Amino acid sequence: FPPASAQEVALCVQTIFAPLNPQEQRDADDYAQSIERSNFTRSHWQFPSYPLPEAYLNFLQFSNGGYFDGEHRHLNLFKISEVREMMLAYCVPYWMPNVYTFGTDGCGNLYLLDMRQAPINGDYPILLVHAGDMDFQDAQQIANSFTELISTALGD
Repeated sequence: FPPASAQEVALCVQTIFAPLNPQEQRDADDYAQSIERSNFTRSHWQFPSYPLPEAYLNFLQFSNGGYFDGEHRHLNLFKISEVREMMLAYCVPYWMPNVYTFGTDGCGNLYLLDMRQAPINGDYPILLVHAGDMDFQDAQQIANSFTELISTALGD
């Protein structure tokens, strides 16, 4: 994949955790009705409040998404323009508040930055959770940082 431009990265940083816009609110309401959950309200949707890690943002300027088939893991990283759409499609801010979804493993699992706590050395733990069972209890921490994930996934 070609790199993300500095402008694309800056736009993401400015908008990725913005409150739901009117169309996104309607989509969330429609989804709530379809699953018949009365507590599935937009007020429960929580986006992270901490900044994205520099290592991740720098990586996007190397490759804006892509598929990496490593020795230990498969990474299908979303393009920066797809991240918010994927977070909302999987209702991540509802099921797992304050995390950032950035890819899948191709087997139904999502890669997440666990942004519930302030960053440690500018980064966040990486979680892997099945998209059909999104809960912190079922998530597995697989790396301490984005850099560690990329390094171990690619076999270093």
